[in-house]
Amino acid sequence: MNKFLSDIGVALFWQKVKDHVASVVALLQPREPGKGLSTNDYTDLEHVKLASIENGANNYTLPATLPAAMIEGDMAHRFVSDYDKANYEDKYTKSEIDNLIANIVKDIDWKEAVATFADLATEYPDAEEGWAASVNDEGAIYRYNGTIWIEFLSNSVIPLVTDTVAGLMHPNDKDKLDGMSGIDYVHPTTSGFKHIPSGGTVGQVLFNQDNGTGEWRDLPSGITVEALTSVEIDDICQ
Repeated sequence: MNKFLSDIGVALFWQKVKDHVASVVALLQPREPGKGLSTNDYTDLEHVKLASIENGANNYTLPATLPAAMIEGDMAHRFVSDYDKANYEDKYTKSEIDNLIANIVKDIDWKEAVATFADLATEYPDAEEGWAASVNDEGAIYRYNGTIWIEFLSNSVIPLVTDTVAGLMHPNDKDKLDGMSGIDYVHPTTSGFKHIPSGGTVGQVLFNQDNGTGEWRDLPSGITVEALTSVEIDDICQ
């Protein structure tokens, strides 16, 4: 099908031709030295900003060391001061403490505390090796080594045992433990605690012989014990 341009179409087409020619002419125009074709040139403020940046300013290298204030600790990494480090190094380890306690309590027989060191000889003239006692005025514990009493522990280190705190055993408690041969239970024999006596035969019944004491006996002659029937039970419950 053949087509033609109307007057309006010719006018639009001619305008597009002129626009294209104008753009070609603009490309052929001479440029200012130092500038490209773009008209998006830097402003004076942007020029000053770029001129103030030193060469290689964006070439950042992490320093080999950083101030502690710039580092944030976490659960696995914490800072420790020299004071704290020295304190930690001066502490006993758990194994060392366990060994110290084991050596302290081994072969020790705790005795009643005395007021002064001189009272040790008075209270325990026949002391045996391993005996130990607190001396209250000194706040210390002495142990008899077989010849003399030697201070070996501060009294404040091990408190007297309580319901909630582990510590030294009271002499009364030790005497009680020494007198125990084991956990031997003896059932009471008083009234109310006696068991059904052994023996008895089929058909016998248990008679009260005394307070809390029973005895197996035969039923008296002429007495017959029969089970109630369901009808008799119903009659009773009416």
